[in-house]
Amino acid sequence: MTTSTELETVYMSCHRRLVRIAATLLGDTDDARDTVQDVFLNIIEKPVATDKPEAYLTMAVRNRALDRLRSLSRDVRELNACCPSMTTFCCLW
Repeated sequence: MTTSTELETVYMSCHRRLVRIAATLLGDTDDARDTVQDVFLNIIEKPVATDKPEAYLTMAVRNRALDRLRSLSRDVRELNACCPSMTTFCCLW
């Protein structure tokens, strides 16, 4: 995935599947699309040499989605420590 043509080809063939994977983990399609976009933007900035781009992207999207979940969990814990009554409201929202 070193040229823009290679990246575009992989994007077109894998995008839907990658969004589904991220959406399954995150529970939100918009966050899933953002996650997949983040992964592709990283690859544009730092090209990756791999023989199996689909496998690489699958793991990258999975890892990025898990990072988002960890970050959200940390945010909720911090909010709970600061304002315990707000956590119930935010989690219901």
